[in-house]
Amino acid sequence: MTATVTDNDIADCQQEQDDSNTPLLKDIDRGSSNMATDTVITANNAINHDKIINDNIFDDDDQVAMIGIREPPFRRYKRRTCTPVRCLTCLVVLLTLLCLLLVLLLVFYDRAMPTTTDDQDIAHFYHMTDFHLDATYNASSPSSTYCRYYSLTPNAAPPVAAKKAYYGRVGCDSPHVLIDNALLASKVLPITTQKHVDFIIASGDFVCHGLGGLSHDELYNRVFHAMTYTSTRLLQAYPAVPIFPAIGNNDVIGDYLIPYGNNRWYETVFSMWSALILCPLCPDHLRPISSFNDIRQTFLKGGYYKVEIYGGKLAIISLNTLYWDTEVIKRSDIPHDIFFQAANEQLAWFRLQLEIASNNSQSVIIEGHVPPGVDTYLGSKKDFVRYWFDNYTAVYTHYVATLYPHVILGQFFAHMHKDDFRLLRDVNGMSSFMLLSPSISPIYSNNPSFRLLTLHKKEWKLLDYIQYYLDIDLTTAYNQTDWLEGYRFSEHYPSKNKYIDTERIEELSSNLINPLKVKYWLNYAVARQVRYRFSTKARFIYYCAVEFIQYRSFTRCLDAHNIN
Repeated sequence: MTATVTDNDIADCQQEQDDSNTPLLKDIDRGSSNMATDTVITANNAINHDKIINDNIFDDDDQVAMIGIREPPFRRYKRRTCTPVRCLTCLVVLLTLLCLLLVLLLVFYDRAMPTTTDDQDIAHFYHMTDFHLDATYNASSPSSTYCRYYSLTPNAAPPVAAKKAYYGRVGCDSPHVLIDNALLASKVLPITTQKHVDFIIASGDFVCHGLGGLSHDELYNRVFHAMTYTSTRLLQAYPAVPIFPAIGNNDVIGDYLIPYGNNRWYETVFSMWSALILCPLCPDHLRPISSFNDIRQTFLKGGYYKVEIYGGKLAIISLNTLYWDTEVIKRSDIPHDIFFQAANEQLAWFRLQLEIASNNSQSVIIEGHVPPGVDTYLGSKKDFVRYWFDNYTAVYTHYVATLYPHVILGQFFAHMHKDDFRLLRDVNGMSSFMLLSPSISPIYSNNPSFRLLTLHKKEWKLLDYIQYYLDIDLTTAYNQTDWLEGYRFSEHYPSKNKYIDTERIEELSSNLINPLKVKYWLNYAVARQVRYRFSTKARFIYYCAVEFIQYRSFTRCLDAHNIN
């Protein structure tokens, strides 16, 4: 009898053969529940590391078979041999990739690391300004009353803000706790980056705004308290660091009312600041080598002075720019001949110090409160006013841009409460630059801020700075302070130029209105308000203010860009 093999028989034989090669597949359903139970590890079971190593399931063929691993159904190819041509090709490709990688590393390392010098060649210093201490600050009062507890209308209760602002409120000057907290933050923040401060420049306005309605005695006491308190706190925070303050328009008895005649206010201020400037506890290389009498003589004369540190390699000139300010003549009763004589004397003294620095191969830092240029705060062309008299702006620009640019490391001003910069262009086309630091006080729609700068002590060049700020809205919301890094100049405004100098600021200025460099404008707009509700509407106004410090040139720039 002949046996007939059908297609079904063949399929059954193949199925039986497959099942015999994979015993797990036959019992998988029946044993799955037991396997899951056996593999549970409870908190009471100890994990034996040696047992795990010795019982490695990936070394046991039977265990591998039990999880259904079979020979892959594909053909194994013979391993390719490495011929000389193939090896040479691989070597060329690898060398090419290595060369490209080396080039990229050199390019990006040079950009990311503006200095490759030793730490001993680097110095750090703070620029803090516009503290504006208000001893009558009330955390419950709104900005409509300058955060002072009084009624806006007769026989009415003083208004109350929706939320208390213990550390300050936009539209108001600084309470004591904000100044204390800013100084504390300045001491804590550099620790994380291992930066130590060599000196501090504090460019004026230690006293709050809005004191016009007080009697002379009340005004004197308020001004005296604010300046004494802030000076004491600076000295307590940095007893072994020289601090170089400048006179601001609020640091006199009456806004812009500079002393003259028998007024002894400069002598009073010098008694507060002499310990900050002379720094008897400072190390030798940071203690000013200028004599007490030399500093005192010019300070009592007009509130300006010069000191030398680093063994005379760096001179710091602190100017009293109120003598060149147009507001003084408008508000003060000082006789014009006395005022302009004092202004001319300071200007002549200033040139002499630059000449001495040039002859002695010194570098110079210039600081002052009110800068030269145009006040753009009100944002309307008809309201823009010049800060300085045009003739003093022109002469000062000639000194710093044409006669002595080689000795000037940097010029640092304040007053505007904004993060900004300016170019000073002489009539012959020569230029210089200055940096404007934002304020501790948040009164003019800005977050509190201060700046940590870095300089090279061999090249005597400005390398970089970090802007720190306090988000005042978040501080009020959560009643805690968190000072943050706003930006680093080198990252915020990238450039092939390693230094912050005139060329770098000119490049930055041109990028503000370059349609292909929108990033620069947006970064500038955010930084200018110190990250507080910034506006980008005044692009050409800010550009013209940066480019032209003379009022006529500024207005011509506005006209050229159709700014009404």
